[in-house]
Formats: sequence, structure tokens, C-alpha cells
Amino acid sequence: MYRNYWLRRARSPFSRRRMLQGSAAMGVGAGSLAFVGCGNDDDDDAPANGNGNGNGAPEATRDPGDIERQGIINFAHTADADHLDPHLDTAWTMVVAPHTHAKLLRWSPDISEILPDLAEGLPEMNDDGLEYTFTLRPDLQWPDGSPLTSADIAYSYNRIAGEELGSPHRYKAGPLAGIDTPDDRTVVFRLEEPFVPFVSFAATGWMIILPEGWADDHGDRFQDSMGAGPYMIDQRQSTVSTQYVPNPNYYDGERPFVEGMDFRIIPDASTMDAALISGDIDVIPALTDRGRVDNILNSNPDIEDIEHPSHHWNMFIMNCEEGREPFDDVRVRRAMNLLIDRELYQAIVHSTGGQPSGPVTWGFEQYAIPQDDLVQRPGYRPDKEEDIQEAMDLLSAAGYEDGLQLDCATTTPAAHATYNAGALAIQDQLAEYGIELVLGTTDMAGIQEKRADGNFDCMVYVNGGSQEIDEHIYGPNRTGEARNVNRFSNAELDEMLDRQRVTLDEEERTELIMEIQEKLLEEVPTAWLADPFYHSLVNRRLRGYNPYLVWDRSSEFIDAYIEE
Repeated sequence: MYRNYWLRRARSPFSRRRMLQGSAAMGVGAGSLAFVGCGNDDDDDAPANGNGNGNGAPEATRDPGDIERQGIINFAHTADADHLDPHLDTAWTMVVAPHTHAKLLRWSPDISEILPDLAEGLPEMNDDGLEYTFTLRPDLQWPDGSPLTSADIAYSYNRIAGEELGSPHRYKAGPLAGIDTPDDRTVVFRLEEPFVPFVSFAATGWMIILPEGWADDHGDRFQDSMGAGPYMIDQRQSTVSTQYVPNPNYYDGERPFVEGMDFRIIPDASTMDAALISGDIDVIPALTDRGRVDNILNSNPDIEDIEHPSHHWNMFIMNCEEGREPFDDVRVRRAMNLLIDRELYQAIVHSTGGQPSGPVTWGFEQYAIPQDDLVQRPGYRPDKEEDIQEAMDLLSAAGYEDGLQLDCATTTPAAHATYNAGALAIQDQLAEYGIELVLGTTDMAGIQEKRADGNFDCMVYVNGGSQEIDEHIYGPNRTGEARNVNRFSNAELDEMLDRQRVTLDEEERTELIMEIQEKLLEEVPTAWLADPFYHSLVNRRLRGYNPYLVWDRSSEFIDAYIEE
């Protein structure tokens, strides 16, 4: 019998003493946890403080039955969702929709296990891995009181998987052969071939369930919302604010623990910082600017600092399209990888600190190349002298002994601070070796267009992570995939990437993923850089907050309550 790998998921790289205790998880599994400390050890002598400025570690969340529903959670983001259709977005819809919608399953905040959401438990899988049967919770309802049934699940998955929609999440539905709904509470997914990530993807943020026929009635990229999550939208003014109130028909009768949420758009970072300091908002997540973090903490002693990893990763993408110089030559790609100083990059771009990353970011410890191994490799070694000499020899052999000029796409600092700061950091580093990066600066729409058209030589990019390892390695590296921004193609690598998707044995799949990373480090279509320690700053009145470790905000406020 195959071992179901999603039942034996990621080991936390953090000491339990350095974790913020969350409330008891819904359904099966352990309590929710949010990270407050960073490191790769299990050091029980590490300080419980997560912020280093004298603030004590956050208290454990109380038993849900003892929490009085009160108060409003105030939070903000720099940009709003253009629409509320999660099946047709990979970015800003995530700041609005996860709080109002639900999925079959959901990941625990610390990404250690899969928990029930609309389903009452994990599915039954047949022996050949071709059939998954979910049973829904009894008496599920939409906010308007209408029943939520297996027909809604089938509608949502068929919409995501259908060619006509062109959903960027289509691959997460797997190679669907069909969906059966023998009764209102039973959904049977039939696959054409084994697809190991199926259950894991079902718990990720974008596999949201809509009412049957919703998009047919409201159109694609709809602006209205009907979800089965803990909240529903009371008022919304696009690009200004969204107000949430509790969903009266949410399946968990105790949650949410507050009277509502107020989500605001604050494009300017200094204005957002001032709002947190004054208590006008309750949280700013995922900061990597040490000066900004320290200024906020020093300005308000009631702000807690939760330090945590992320499954996002920083990379220097090289356009490897066949026939496009210079990066169709692996010698040039290897030279770039050798010349980049990752420690310096991290110090400039992410002043909160961080660690060098391979093809899988260090935050995803179960599958990442161990740090003590990675830092001994060419391009990662602390002593750059040997790397530099080898790089210059490779460039000379490739015909670039006099240097070269590259079109480096980037954004303005306001559009994406890391893209801009990263490009400037790499530009300065490579200039020392006769490599000129000409920065083509644009807004986010412009850089997305350049990505789609392949109209660039290179760019510093931050890729959104996922709780499922397939999303880290398959889309960015498989020939012809939409997320394969560098247009790299390698038949041997493609075969390995396909094979890990059908390898049901956990240990065998993990070993294959390590082999895939070795192949990528040999071909270096991308130079993976250094990924930061993130700091989520939270007002002490907001308890039970869960920093999101991937771009999936569905667990962020699920355990949150107000304690005045």
C-alpha cells in the first residue's frame, strides 16, 4: 500500500519554544501555530522573545469557548484586488477572497498538516492513486442560507480545470478524468494517472469553492462575493477599503472571534507604518527592512515582532530561450551564478537577515538542500576568489572576455521594492567584472508584459511559494509552462519533473526532488539568491494572529481575536 505523503508533511525547522501558540485547530490535527523565532536548530535554550527589544513572547490563545466575540481587526495592503475571481488570479485577489471563501481542505498556519475545511476529513484514495473520495461536512450552507453540496465542488473544480477558462491554477486540479457526485455530501475525483500533489493542492489558497453557476451568472473576474468562509463582505469600495462581517452560516459556530474586519488600501509604506504605530491598524506582515522594523518597534512598545520564514524565493532569472544570446550558453549562466555574492545581496536587499537559497528555498526545509551542504558549493562559498576566477575563465571561453551588456527588467521601488533593490544590488556586483546591466524600469503591469513576451535578458524576481513542493519546481522549470519565465528547456529535467508527480512513495519522491535540484544547479537557468527572515509586526490587542508563510492568507485571521 502506498504511503500517503501528505499525511507525513513538513517538519518545522523551529523550536517549539519559539512558536506562538494558536488556538485549537478545527477538525483533525494539532493546534495551529505561528512562528516567532528563526533558525535551523531545535535549541530549547533559545530566548522566548521573538523581537529582541524587550517585549515578551505572545501568550497562548485561549480556549475558543472562552473567547468573547468583540472588536474589529484593522489591516491594510499596498494594493487592492482588481476582481474577486480566485480562479483567474495569482496575486491581489488573495488579499480579499481567502477571508470570505472556503476550500475542501486547508493547511495549518505552520504548514505542518492538512486540516478539514468543507470536507469533514482527508479523502479516501484507492490503491492505484486514481480516485479520491471526499465526504463533505453535514448541513453546509452558503451565507444566504442555500445548501452547499457536492454539485458546488464539482462546478468549481470543472471550472478551474476547463480549457476554456484558462485558469492559472488548472494544473492543481490534476489530470481529471471526471467528477462524480453520487449524493449531496460525496465527491469522487477520477484521475487519468496518479497525481501526488492532488490532495495538497486541494488545501492551497486558490482552490476556492464557488456556488454552482456563480461565474455563469456574474461573469469571469466577478466583483461580487459569495463564499463559505468565516466572513462575508458587508461593504466594498475598490482601491479604498473592504469591510467584513461574520458569516452567519459558517460551519464553525465559534469562529470568527471578532465582530468584523476592516481592510484598507495604503499604498505608501511610511503611512502604513504610522497607522500601525498609532494603533489605527493592527498588523503589518512580512517585513524585511531592519530599519523599518526597528522604527516601528521603538515607537510603540505594544507592537510584537513575529519572526518567521517564507516559502517565497528570490532569484536572478536569465532568459534561456534557444538562440537568444548570451544565456542560451550554459557557460555564461554558470559564470553569473559564480559571480553573484549572495551574502552581499542579502545584506543589501533584506536587512533583517536571511540565508542563501537553492532551487527550493531554505524555508521549505523538508525538500531544501541543507545549508551546510549548499554553502560549500560553487557560487555559494564564502570565499569568492575561486568562484570569480572560474567565472572569468567561463566568460572568456564563451567569447565575452571583454564583458557584455544585458537588458535587466525591473520595477520602480513603489511597484515592488525587492525587484528594484535586487536589480540594483546585482547591477553593482556584476559591474565590477565588466558586465553592464541596463535597467528597464517599469510598473508591475509592464514587467508582467515583459515576462510574458520574453522581452528581457534577465531580471531579479521574487516567486510566490506554496505549501506543495510541486509548485516550487514544476511550473518554473518545466518546458512550456506559464511560470517558466526563463524559457529554459531540458528533456531530461522534464522527465524528472513529470516523474515526481506520479511517485507516491514519500521517500522516493523526496530523493527525486533532490536530484532535480542537482540538475538545476548544473544547468543554472536561474541563479537562486538569498531568502530573508520575515518580520510580521502585530499590535498586542490582536491575539492568535498567524503570519502567512506562503501567498495564502486563508489562515491569517482564522484564530485571531481582540483582547483590549
